[in-house]
Amino acid sequence: MSSKHFALIAAQCENRGIGISGRLPWRLKNEMAYFTDVTSKTEDDKKRNAVVMGRKTWDSIPK
Repeated sequence: MSSKHFALIAAQCENRGIGISGRLPWRLKNEMAYFTDVTSKTEDDKKRNAVVMGRKTWDSIPK
């Protein structure tokens, strides 16, 4: 059986919070750019990335 490779990105603030009032509890431009880069590109054009998120997170993404 072959193993599958995947990457996981997670973040939390010092008191283990992940959001407040529908927003991230921090604003880190370089970290957001890294997240966008990692989740929107692949090394193989035949493959795609998946991002798992909750409904409220999905709703918070600007259209």
